[in-house]
Amino acid sequence: MECGFKSVHTLLDIDEFILIHDPVYWYLAKDRIWLCGHIHNLFKRIGNVLNVGVDVHEYYPISIEEVRKEFEIDEGKYERFVVDG
Repeated sequence: MECGFKSVHTLLDIDEFILIHDPVYWYLAKDRIWLCGHIHNLFKRIGNVLNVGVDVHEYYPISIEEVRKEFEIDEGKYERFVVDG
């Protein structure tokens, strides 16, 4: 069945980011930046996990520049996080 998608991923590792639908697995890489959805307005950011869902961004998608600014990423370098737990 053709649906218009080249691929579908549960987790996708791209550059300094890990994209994931449900952030329940963030603990697998505590030193990476996780971008998630699924949680609606439960939180906007906790440690190294950023909710990129429109629910917490005035119902507009956010740009990669806004994501980078949130973590103060400059020229491929980003603040590393170590979250206890």
